[in-house]
Amino acid sequence: MTKREKIDNITEALSAGNIFTQQARARIEEKTDKQLDYILSPIDQCIYLEACAGSGKTEVLGLKAAYEISKWKSYQSGIAVLTFT
Repeated sequence: MTKREKIDNITEALSAGNIFTQQARARIEEKTDKQLDYILSPIDQCIYLEACAGSGKTEVLGLKAAYEISKWKSYQSGIAVLTFT
């Protein structure tokens, strides 16, 4: 999948939940391929995001949570996000 396809996939999912803005798309376009892969990775796998300070880990984690929530089909489930510094 190309970087453009990854960005389109994420923005399409987020715009379906009315939480998408042009500013959000600009922020998504700034992400690296590795960060986009993290956002699009399967939710049923353990995922570890490691990077240096100031690299955007918290923002990527927030995008991942928003992406997964926008794709929920059942509101009988939840999500836990763990982060530490």
